[in-house]
Amino acid sequence: MKTPCMVIVKLIVPAIRGAVARKLIEEYGLSQVDVARKLQLTRAAVTQYLKGLRGAKSPNVVENLDEVRETVEKIARGLVNGEINMISATKMVCEVCKIIRSKRLICNYCIESTPSVGKDECDICCG
Repeated sequence: MKTPCMVIVKLIVPAIRGAVARKLIEEYGLSQVDVARKLQLTRAAVTQYLKGLRGAKSPNVVENLDEVRETVEKIARGLVNGEINMISATKMVCEVCKIIRSKRLICNYCIESTPSVGKDECDICCG
């Protein structure tokens, strides 16, 4: 059985990191080295996010949910402007995860690992 948090850590958090990394490079002109420093990652990890080797298996939640796109933008802008630190960024990601869970957007991924539990039976995220 995979818990919702396990699914989020495997699929959603990497997708959010990748989206922030891409935004920092594409819209704010940062180098991969600068992005790695700001996100406290290795440069190799940033490269993997950009190439889609990390964070690419996520459901389309990052691209399709306004709250996630807005949070990605706030994190990127805040890191560039020095308005937020990693603790604040982490809290913002946690809030996004709560939204994703409350909207039951990861249910299918949890159920895949525990087929004996039906989507309508599970209320872990919203119960």
